[in-house]
Amino acid sequence: MRILTGLPLLALLALASPAMAQEAASPTPEAPAAAAPVTPAPTPDGVTPEADKILWCGHALSFASTLAKAQGDEEGAKTLLDNGGKLIEKGSELLKDLAPEKLEAAKGVYVEQIKIELAGTGENAKFTYDDCMTLVD
Repeated sequence: MRILTGLPLLALLALASPAMAQEAASPTPEAPAAAAPVTPAPTPDGVTPEADKILWCGHALSFASTLAKAQGDEEGAKTLLDNGGKLIEKGSELLKDLAPEKLEAAKGVYVEQIKIELAGTGENAKFTYDDCMTLVD
């Protein structure tokens, strides 16, 4: 598959799997489709801009892995989850001076941000799939 630059994360996943796109586009009680564009949430307290991008992307890839798995793409789900985990670990290492409870609270903020920003077509995503993949080693 040719990777296109600048696509929202779920839009890229939609190209990979039309069934996944249909699943991702349908509103769920946890992540209702937004009527108007959502402004990306601010960076959690104590998180640097560099760590913000890495942690956001890690959580977005982990979220996308659940969609891939739900569509039966076990290999794609594993790859997304592994890459997401690596980014979450990398972002956490950048915040060694942050109290553990604040780091965990920040991670919870990202989980909630992802549910909102990737709802529907993912057009409200803070970063694109390509933005995130450039961070993966």
